[in-house]
Amino acid sequence: MQHDKRKHQRQHSARPSSFHVLLSKALVLVVTSFQCGIFEDMLIFLQVNVRRRHRVLQTTLPDDAFDRAMETTFQLCFAPWLAARGFGRLLKLFACLPFLHNVVLDYAAWSGHLALLDWLNTFQPLKSLDRHSFVAIAAEKHRLGVLELLHARGYWEVVDMATMIRIVKAGYRPVERYLLEQNQPIAMADKALMRLFVAAIDSGCMTAVHYFLDRVGPSAMRDDKCITKAAAAGHSDVTLALLDRGFDGSDLTIDVAASGGGLALVLHLHDVGGYHCTTSAIDMAARNGHMDVLLWLHANRKEGCSINAMVFAIEQGQLDIVQFLRDWYPTGTNPSQLARAAVVATSKGHWFVAQYLLQHKLCSYTSDILDRVADGGYLQLPNGCLTIRRQWDFT
Repeated sequence: MQHDKRKHQRQHSARPSSFHVLLSKALVLVVTSFQCGIFEDMLIFLQVNVRRRHRVLQTTLPDDAFDRAMETTFQLCFAPWLAARGFGRLLKLFACLPFLHNVVLDYAAWSGHLALLDWLNTFQPLKSLDRHSFVAIAAEKHRLGVLELLHARGYWEVVDMATMIRIVKAGYRPVERYLLEQNQPIAMADKALMRLFVAAIDSGCMTAVHYFLDRVGPSAMRDDKCITKAAAAGHSDVTLALLDRGFDGSDLTIDVAASGGGLALVLHLHDVGGYHCTTSAIDMAARNGHMDVLLWLHANRKEGCSINAMVFAIEQGQLDIVQFLRDWYPTGTNPSQLARAAVVATSKGHWFVAQYLLQHKLCSYTSDILDRVADGGYLQLPNGCLTIRRQWDFT
């Protein structure tokens, strides 16, 4: 036994000095002093890959990939981790995985976690941060509380015109109003104001329109595009409000109002009188699927429609309008034109419209129609189509 012990000691002493260094406890302490390593509870974050929002270029365009990653990946692991361990554990998390600091900042703005955002401000003042997009993220998620907290902590971020236009088009909610008020030097410049006003018209939001109506100058009221834009978008109340404010409506017609589907506006223009109306009114109402406008024009106006009404309705898959036009405007059809429209309809997946035309003999089967049917995978063809296939000897 004593002999074995002495033998082991001789073998141990025979090992090279480098081996003793590797086994040294002092070496372990030195190495770990330079690298803090990672703790078991943080391993889940090694599998998370969330690209920092606008890491390279500062732009406020929506980032769908960022939003998806936050919702389906990061939030699922970080939210329960934070709830279980608290803010204090974040200090060690950032020490071990420094890249997560920016991700957590973005997450706080994205999720509306005000307590987390305020704690992060104590870790590093928000006003000292640069090239982040917290305002854009909060605006997209409608986080008014985040915007107010960022402002209160001295954080400033330039909101570009594209973002301002986008949030105005989205509707005039508290977030949009807050951003407009906070960015007045940008938003209230003459050219910028006009662009935002047009965006408000596009949105159809009366509150937003009135907000800008109280601020635009006389030059805006001479812009005849405002009225026609609102009418073409079907915003009857906005169009009437602009007319009441004295905006130039010289280019406004019943045709434009019918195209937008604004029945109230069509009725108003008809009652007032003096507004131009042609067959284009029914044609465009048919194209855009405004059956109520089409029925009113048919009952109360004498202009009628052109063959374009049927062609447009077929191409857009408006079967109810196709049926109405066949019953009330039977002379406004041309088989060759309708066949071409049927090709367009089937290419868009509106086989039921083409089937209606064929069954009622409004047009004939053509090879183009059958090609589109085959391309679209419509295997349940009517018997008539099978008869034509045999007649043409298709195999």
